[in-house]
Amino acid sequence: MRNHKKANGLLAHLNQRVQGMISIDAKLDLGGGVSVAAGKKSSEDLAAAIARLSQAENLVAAAQLQLKALEAGARDLSDRILSGVGSRYGKDSEEYRKAGGKPKSQRRRRARGEGATAAQAQKQVLGPAFVAPAAENGVGANGHA
Repeated sequence: MRNHKKANGLLAHLNQRVQGMISIDAKLDLGGGVSVAAGKKSSEDLAAAIARLSQAENLVAAAQLQLKALEAGARDLSDRILSGVGSRYGKDSEEYRKAGGKPKSQRRRRARGEGATAAQAQKQVLGPAFVAPAAENGVGANGHA
């Protein structure tokens, strides 16, 4: 998208230069491929390329929206499949496992505090954060008012 904006700015700049050349002489040719005609052709080619890029971006955006919708539908169907198998055969059945579920009997309950990070464990031990009393100037020892 950034290059798209850059190209639009370049197109405007090129058109301005070509208009300046036309104001000097409508058929100005400075040699070496630098002419009003070359400027107009380059401007037209760049405008066409920008239009193609814009169309391609719109196609990509539409494809992304379609993909997101299909993914949401697939996730929903996957959940419904597992729920259906669980309700028909039970959540502790071999069929439920085959459908991708984890049987209830194989689920392991975590003991309290198991899986807690070191920071969470430290908070449990130390309690709430220590806040120093405010000094006379209204700023506490920890630098906060």
